[in-house]
Amino acid sequence: MFSSTYPPTSAEPSSLVCFVLALQISQGQGAVDFRFFVRSMIRHADLVSKAASFEYLRSEAERTLLEAMDALEVAFTHPKAGFTTGNHIFFNFAPTLLLEDMRQLQLTVRRTVVRYATRLVKLRVSHAELKMVVRLRKNGPRIPIRLFIAN
Repeated sequence: MFSSTYPPTSAEPSSLVCFVLALQISQGQGAVDFRFFVRSMIRHADLVSKAASFEYLRSEAERTLLEAMDALEVAFTHPKAGFTTGNHIFFNFAPTLLLEDMRQLQLTVRRTVVRYATRLVKLRVSHAELKMVVRLRKNGPRIPIRLFIAN
């Protein structure tokens, strides 16, 4: 059975939520596993347009990742933070992304993970998930994509 609480974090933007889940084996027993989860929605500044440029979303994702890591650092003041392992970060990209070369996405994700690897390890983040919808050409079909990143 899981129970969730919302640890205090910095002045969170409305698109970012941080919570801790505790796994309990049986009623009356202490929790055996604690994990922080940070979930975020990345939107396009121009809410009229449904499509967004790769560069804009790349910079927004990096900014949001920094906010998520800041929220995790503040959440580590939670009394059970010392017991957390396998923390998760989840990003949901709201606009459809025009991505003509899938390797561009792979390279960007790899570079971002390497750039922030030390901080992610310190925060015990072992899983990240990115959910998005892409088009490979301007009027092409919408393709849903989920990227799972694990250490």
